[in-house]
Amino acid sequence: MFEEIVPEFRLNEQEVLDIKASKAPKKQYCPYFEECGGCQLLSWDYAKQVEWKKAKLNETFKRELPFIEAESITAYRHKNNFSYKQDKLNIIAGYFKPKSHRLMNIKHCLIQDPTAEKIFLDIKEIMRKTRIQPYDEMKGEGVLRHALVRVSHATKEVMLTLVVGQSPYPGRKNFIQAIRNAHPEITTIIENVHPERSPYLLGKKDSVVFGRGTIEEHLLDKTFFLQSKTFFQVHVPQAEKLFSELLKRGSFSSEDVVVDAYAGVGVIGMLVADQVKAVISVESNPDSIAVGQKNAKYNKLENMRFIKADATQWIQETKEAFNVLIMDPPRSGAGEGFMIEVLKKAPKKIIYISCNPLTQVQDIRILGKRYVVKDNFGIDLFPQTVHVESVLILERV
Repeated sequence: MFEEIVPEFRLNEQEVLDIKASKAPKKQYCPYFEECGGCQLLSWDYAKQVEWKKAKLNETFKRELPFIEAESITAYRHKNNFSYKQDKLNIIAGYFKPKSHRLMNIKHCLIQDPTAEKIFLDIKEIMRKTRIQPYDEMKGEGVLRHALVRVSHATKEVMLTLVVGQSPYPGRKNFIQAIRNAHPEITTIIENVHPERSPYLLGKKDSVVFGRGTIEEHLLDKTFFLQSKTFFQVHVPQAEKLFSELLKRGSFSSEDVVVDAYAGVGVIGMLVADQVKAVISVESNPDSIAVGQKNAKYNKLENMRFIKADATQWIQETKEAFNVLIMDPPRSGAGEGFMIEVLKKAPKKIIYISCNPLTQVQDIRILGKRYVVKDNFGIDLFPQTVHVESVLILERV
């Protein structure tokens, strides 16, 4: 089986040479830049990054789009992760080099949250003192594979997820207590058991070893309780700008019945719920559904329903009447099957949020002449990288 190649924005040969030759602004200097590959635009100043992203969007949509820049361009990540590995007598921690299983030992990452970074580096020393070994998936030996840290932008609550190859293990209690002692700012600790040889960061089994198992985050006027596996925007201030703009431009009415497809924990649906008659959130992940239902209840949103289903299958089979579709599919896009069904259901308005404008354009072409783009804007949710978010508002003609 061949891996699907998803089109995305890329640097051309001349741009790559320019980036390699450019001297990064002092506040953006990173000694790991060329090896890591995580921040592809880091050696350009931010104004040039914005210029490049705007040009890519304008070229894709054949029009000049409004573009929302980021105010925070470093230390912005809400969700952060490090991997751990034994290197001879030393424990190393950091990121894997692109397209490899070689771990880079990293002491500082410009886009990670500073609180998370300090926790990651201290875990390495705590492992040494408590004699906890990194997990070796080839041998099936050791303990710690990865650590994930979420830091709430609103409340500063901190969630640490320890991804381990086995549990229980000798020294577990002392290891966790030592982490808590070193970092009392951690409000909850999750243990995720992941013994399989796999490219995925997390395993299937979670257990709460300290705290309530969630952290509280806010977006606009809504409160969200997030678990270890909950998808949430990594740049919270920029996400607030995106959704504020969407609410302003979306022209929702009190008679609208909205379908929120690929809903995750229902963030978008919850933010529009106060303005519309009803919201139907469609999501295939049962954990996300459970979190979404709890958050909707906490925010007293009685006009929301959550449906566990694959978005394409649901829209093919549903008899539900709706006049507005909001969709935020994965990077690969919604695909032909979903878009053909959208054409058949013919909602009056489609709001398409995408982290990959190239697949977004492919999808909306399927709508043919029945829909027209009424509004379109871009926003930078991922400073220092080639990624850019695009929002399309289409209306039926």
